Amino acid sequence: MVDEHVIFNIKSEGSTVEVYNGDYDQTVLVTKRAADEHSDGKGLLISDTALEVGDEVPQWIVDGYQTMFDEVEEQTVDIVPGKAITHVITPLGVGSLAQAVSIHFGRKSNKPKIITVEPEAAACFKTSLEAGQSTTVEPGYTICTGMRCGTLSENAWPILKESVNVALTADDLQVDEAIKELHSYGVLAGPCGAASLAAARQLQGTRNFDSEAVVLILCTEGERHYQLQD
Repeated sequence: MVDEHVIFNIKSEGSTVEVYNGDYDQTVLVTKRAADEHSDGKGLLISDTALEVGDEVPQWIVDGYQTMFDEVEEQTVDIVPGKAITHVITPLGVGSLAQAVSIHFGRKSNKPKIITVEPEAAACFKTSLEAGQSTTVEPGYTICTGMRCGTLSENAWPILKESVNVALTADDLQVDEAIKELHSYGVLAGPCGAASLAAARQLQGTRNFDSEAVVLILCTEGERHYQLQD
């Protein structure tokens, strides 16, 4: 499904857009081939999806997330003085953000629980955990288009399988409700961003959270157009 709003936004920055009729995994391979075959030999694919273990560019992107976590922790000191983050909820597509979360918070003496959330229609990580190996799924329709991924980043899987404490999925209705709730608080989030709150709502009242929990909910997408299927 072509999102004309996304295409418009990209073009408004002076870029060109070529639409490929395929899913996320197929598109990554097509763009990789296009970069490799660039006429001047200087083509470069900027993507957080590692097609092979050790791919440099995806690792640079993971490293770049460190700044965000440093800023979050500086703000946490002011918001909840004397307390540390006990839970981190992160959306997961190919897994690079969750990989960064795992690396950063894995260094802490009091490691928080790491919770991931994927679209129910594209749960490649949860499926991989259940299979015991990185496993590709065929994604279905979801309003979380940025997380509609069928295969994990090769750099992410070895880290995530050892680090993630809870792997959840959320359906589009749950995400839609989370979007509306965030909007009521003045947070204009898109589906991929609101998925983290949808996951938190699933865990509310369970043994995962108690009254002393300090929960970091990562919101990774601003407001955008989406359409729920009937």
